Amino acid sequence: MHMGVVAVGAPLVAFGVAGGRLDPARRWPALLAPIPASLVELLVVWGWHTPALHHFARGSAAGLAVEQGLFLASGLFVWVAAFGGEPGRRAGRAATGVVALLLTSMHMTRVARGKTIAVRGVADRIPACIECHGPAATPKHPAYPRLAGQYPDYLAGQLRLLQQRRRGGSEYVHLMHAFVDRLSPDEIEDVGWYFASLGPIEER
Repeated sequence: MHMGVVAVGAPLVAFGVAGGRLDPARRWPALLAPIPASLVELLVVWGWHTPALHHFARGSAAGLAVEQGLFLASGLFVWVAAFGGEPGRRAGRAATGVVALLLTSMHMTRVARGKTIAVRGVADRIPACIECHGPAATPKHPAYPRLAGQYPDYLAGQLRLLQQRRRGGSEYVHLMHAFVDRLSPDEIEDVGWYFASLGPIEER
């Protein structure tokens, strides 16, 4: 959800105000510098993936609204900083803004890579995670844990424990061993970030 807010909603609003009367980068150019703006956005996104804030956002409508509102605000901050400002100086800001947007895209790229693994799998190596773990309102099997809405460090940690054979589970845990051993450290982190980006699915 937050990828759409930061990558679609925020730039649409930013391009609408950039260079106009409502452009905050024209009034406060030093405050809306592209690189600091991208660092603020990264802090906001990563902060909301810490366990306490992640649980707050996934456990209540108010928490989710606050989270998404801050994602929109921080995304708008980056996009206006990158492409707003006085018309005569916007080219220079845009050059720095490209660097800022590359920093911002690091997180979204990680989520996108994780989605590819989770939804499609990796040919001849890893099946799609969603086949067993959802998200779905009705679990495929009650013994298969649902992963949507868990925080990323927890998910990555569980996968590493499975690789090390230090995590127990149901009688079906051996099925995971064959697949998790084929995941690289980066793929583990990517999958964790993807499932963490999803809201929990209510059971029917």
